[in-house]
Amino acid sequence: MKIESFQHNSNPLHVYCKLRKVMWKRLAIIIARFYEKIIYNTVLHRLIAAEISHIVKKKERAGIVAPDGPAERSYFEGGD
Repeated sequence: MKIESFQHNSNPLHVYCKLRKVMWKRLAIIIARFYEKIIYNTVLHRLIAAEISHIVKKKERAGIVAPDGPAERSYFEGGD
């Protein structure tokens, strides 16, 4: 499965639309909201954190950014 296909199919709006075809609107909304808040956001945040960590480590190995350098701190602390 291509990443674009996975991203599309795991999108909460797509999940809602698929649920809406087989159940009442209100129940589909409740399930889709639960999916978005509990599952989708948790997985998404972990994937983003892993990707950032991978990029920082790659730059550290290349000597571009020192460990705990400004780029890493500014992203997580909301700085420049």
